[in-house]
Amino acid sequence: MRSSGAVGISGLQAGEDVTRFSAFSEQAAHAAGLAPRQHQALLTIKGYPGGGEVAIGDLAQRRGGPHACQ
Repeated sequence: MRSSGAVGISGLQAGEDVTRFSAFSEQAAHAAGLAPRQHQALLTIKGYPGGGEVAIGDLAQRRGGPHACQ
């Protein structure tokens, strides 16, 4: 049984979903007068577990930004 084929298909679908979301996010950002990264940061903050305050380091870690290792 070849499970690698199923993984490849799901990986391909995930990549397409990410591409579609990125395009949506960029359009929504411009419509709101924001830079795409600002819009993505706000989405990350809104979806942050617990709904409490979010430190810059926490935001960077969830977004995979340069502060993630500090």
